[in-house]
Amino acid sequence: MAFKPLIRIATLALLLAVSGCASTPKTGALLPADKGDAGYRRESNEGIFENESIIVRVRIVRDKGGAAMIDELLKSKYAIFNMEIVNRSKVRVRYDPSTTLLTDDESSYLKPLDYTDLYDIKKDADGVEKELSGLRGRFYDVSTTLAPGENVSKLLIFKPFGEGMEEAVLAV
Repeated sequence: MAFKPLIRIATLALLLAVSGCASTPKTGALLPADKGDAGYRRESNEGIFENESIIVRVRIVRDKGGAAMIDELLKSKYAIFNMEIVNRSKVRVRYDPSTTLLTDDESSYLKPLDYTDLYDIKKDADGVEKELSGLRGRFYDVSTTLAPGENVSKLLIFKPFGEGMEEAVLAV
């Protein structure tokens, strides 16, 4: 049996800038940077990294998607991104959310929330098991492997930014 190596998503930095001069930025004020490293471009409200092997599209989630917990997190100023990965290579691609971080100019260092983090946020609420089971598979909380030609689109969820934040960088 031939071994096909996994390709990890290499460094991908999507810069997000906060528009306006508000002292407490709102998640909805995040926008992709106009310029970035080779392979990066901005299309409307999406930051896109593309090369011959992979396409990664990231956009901030501003509207409520129907899941009550996502609505609550947005209302509480959690930063939620939709990230789509398209594997255009001939080998499997693996994305591990533990390699992703969100930093800002206030020296915050945020990692994506996982299922356990969301459980801790909601543990005192009635029906938490049912609510969280409805989110299972809709956000990146464990490694995801894509076969050649496959794509996946899920959420990355981060705790709210600190006050006074003006810039943030999402590094994948």
